[in-house]
Amino acid sequence: MNELFGLSMSDLMIAIIILLLIVGITVAFLWRRNSLLFKIGLRNIPRRRAQTTLIVVGLMLSTLIISSAFTTGDTISASLRNTAYELADRVDHLVVFNDEANVNVTRQSAIVPQQVADDLKTEFANDPEIEGFTRVVFDTVPILNTRTGLSSPRAFLLGLDLNEINALGGLPSIEGTPLIISSLDPHKSIINSSMAKEINAIPGDRIQVRALGRTETFTISEVVGDSLVTGKLDPA
Repeated sequence: MNELFGLSMSDLMIAIIILLLIVGITVAFLWRRNSLLFKIGLRNIPRRRAQTTLIVVGLMLSTLIISSAFTTGDTISASLRNTAYELADRVDHLVVFNDEANVNVTRQSAIVPQQVADDLKTEFANDPEIEGFTRVVFDTVPILNTRTGLSSPRAFLLGLDLNEINALGGLPSIEGTPLIISSLDPHKSIINSSMAKEINAIPGDRIQVRALGRTETFTISEVVGDSLVTGKLDPA
């Protein structure tokens, strides 16, 4: 955890230490000024042992509950963050069509022009922190494995430029190593491991995809790892 209620944890730690020092100095000062009053306050501890024990245990329990809540929150946040990093892989930024600002544009034409990608390549050609750009066309479609009869009503269909993807390191394999695919037959497709498990698909299976009012059949040529560039857009 780096922040609490918008405040830096380092700043909070410094403030708490300063308050603790102030309280400690104040108690020490009162003890030096009037030790009798200080002793009167402390004598209740051995006199009321059950009440003292109850107060100490109660404070320990409340501290434990609050600490557990922070720990759980940190664990969940770290898990979600790591999942997002794993899915993003080498992708840092996405440029998408703003269909809210263009309500009259149909879904079929809501595509970022190739010229945008070309302009970005030219603009950042000499930037050492950017390896390249590629255009991806995707849609949400139903998919059916004709061999097993299993289907998914919500699969992400992506169209990629393999040359551009290969220039950026290729597709991730199931083992996590880069996978270079030089070419792909128009009647073949690549499927990620999550969707392969959902419809029990293996290389060589034929899948049916319905998009834009048409049903097309593809043969699975490869099962690859999950990432944004392989159609895994949902962390769940």
